[in-house]
Order: sequence, then structure tokens, then C-alpha cells
Amino acid sequence: MSAVSGNKKTHIMYESGLNLKQLNHYLGELLSNGALEFRPQKKEYFITEKGRTFARAVDNYRETVALLNKQEATLAQFFPVTSTSSKKRLVAPQGSRFLQGG
Repeated sequence: MSAVSGNKKTHIMYESGLNLKQLNHYLGELLSNGALEFRPQKKEYFITEKGRTFARAVDNYRETVALLNKQEATLAQFFPVTSTSSKKRLVAPQGSRFLQGG
């Protein structure tokens, strides 16, 4: 998301919390998939419309998973989990590695 209004690689690295190797990997993925563009005259990366659409989809996904987890907790009050039963839980991702470095 730090590339929304354009940023240099160093700024994106610091803002995302990635090391240089990780950053180069993800920038390469985002560039090759058309989610980012690089403007060499300013040496800056910018998010594309495809990248914005992807970011919105990730946010929607995270919100949906969080809502499902909340609903699951509400339902669990009616039928508590016993120690002999197994429970699978949906986990909302901490953020897209492409977008936040998480």
C-alpha cells in the first residue's frame, strides 16, 4: 500500500518491514503480475488499478474471515467444544505479504 501515491524501494522496504531479499521477491511478483508499475525517471513504484482491486479483495477476504470467526464463537456458546472433539478454526491472514509485508 505504500506504493499508492508512489514510493522508492527503500521507503517501501521500511514501511513494509521486509528485508531487501524479501522486498525484491515481492516487487518482482507484483510487477510481473501487473499490480505495480515502476517509473524509472523517478525510480518509484506505483500501484496499478489491478493492484488496487487486489488490495480491496484482500481486505474483503480478511473482513469476511473475521466475521465468520466471530459467528463461530457465538455459535460455540450453544455447543461448547469438549476436550475429545477437534475444532478447526478459520484464521484471518495478517495481511497480504504483497501489500504489508506480514
